[in-house]
Amino acid sequence: MKKNEISVLNVLFCLMVIFIHVTAAPLTGHNTTENVSKILFYIQRMCGVAVHGFVFLSSLKLFLKDTSQINYRKYIKSRLRKIYLPYLIFVIIYYLFEVTRGFYDFNVSQLFKFILFGSGESHFYFIFVIMQFYLLFPLWRKLLKTNKVGLLLLVAAVINFVCYCHLPDILLKIGIHNSYNHGLFTSYIFVWVLGCVCGK
Repeated sequence: MKKNEISVLNVLFCLMVIFIHVTAAPLTGHNTTENVSKILFYIQRMCGVAVHGFVFLSSLKLFLKDTSQINYRKYIKSRLRKIYLPYLIFVIIYYLFEVTRGFYDFNVSQLFKFILFGSGESHFYFIFVIMQFYLLFPLWRKLLKTNKVGLLLLVAAVINFVCYCHLPDILLKIGIHNSYNHGLFTSYIFVWVLGCVCGK
């Protein structure tokens, strides 16, 4: 059953993301002490909640359904076909476009890295994040069966905070450079679990 509230929020979050990207260049290096720039800057910062909103709505919509009836293999296949395949096509298109502009020299390993981590263009990382949550679907379904809502949210909040603050440093110590902490599902685990709980 379609829920209009979710559709309205999706549109609102889309507009927020557009606003962030449209105002990024004008505000970069600009004097934010000027009144107009200051207002735009604060609005832009508040719009940063959009990605968390998309993550929340994704899990909410998933758990509004009877998840016990969802076949994991079919579910992942549908996510790959409807979400990851278009993502894959557009990452390649964007990359080739940037190559023609001279922004990159064509490099297969670089393209592979962009595909794998969604790091080629700033708006692609969301797909990388959301696919991590989809792949872990059996875990969320099992956790939600416990009905320990308060404990689930507390643990998710602690994981979220600890990983957001310390995971990049931990990875760096073992030789993995990660400047894309926002591309890891642990940075959004609290809002995802919150969406799961609200959906159920």
